[in-house]
Amino acid sequence: MKSIFKLALAASLVLGASAQAAPILRISDGTTTVTVADGSSGSCGDTIASPGIVGLNCSIGSWLLNVVVGIGHDVLGNQIHLNSLNVSSSSGGTLTVALTDTDFVNTGGYPALSFGGGIGGYSAGTVNYWMYVDDANTPFGSGALIGSGSGGGAFSGSFSNWQSVTGTYSMTLVAQIIHGWSNFPSSTSIDFVGRVPEPGALALLAAGLIGLGVATRRRVRA
Repeated sequence: MKSIFKLALAASLVLGASAQAAPILRISDGTTTVTVADGSSGSCGDTIASPGIVGLNCSIGSWLLNVVVGIGHDVLGNQIHLNSLNVSSSSGGTLTVALTDTDFVNTGGYPALSFGGGIGGYSAGTVNYWMYVDDANTPFGSGALIGSGSGGGAFSGSFSNWQSVTGTYSMTLVAQIIHGWSNFPSSTSIDFVGRVPEPGALALLAAGLIGLGVATRRRVRA
């Protein structure tokens, strides 16, 4: 987690402020919702100055500590990354943590792209998670579900799915953290990534499929 953040920070310093879109974080305990955009200010504003990376550090309701970092695709390429550390009081509760970024582009004009996601971490309770892409390019849009799952204790999961996107689109990661009643503060840490293959990899895949088709036709003619 630390190494990924350091690499992303270095990349953001090189890229500067030329980013087209900006990542947005959102946390909610069902009563209070906090939304922090890249570069925003305020009592729960962006805690990271580098463009393309947004952070928050807030307590809401029974959640005593929420340290969340979101890294956008202008820094990481064709992926976004959500890191979260959340601590609740003995009363527990449910917290939803989400990261979204817009203006992903289907530069090759492919009819569908292969999206993937991966998550890992530790939770004293249960973590439910979802990854979405939205062809309307809407922040926190849930147009198409790429994958979902749940975990507890030390957990990890991965998924992939093909999805049609026509032009610019958004990508969103959502984690729902549920802590039950306990006699001590409970904690959850999450490392969640959503990605789409680089255009070069897609071009290689297309070339391979074309080659396979040509070889098949030759065998049929023979």
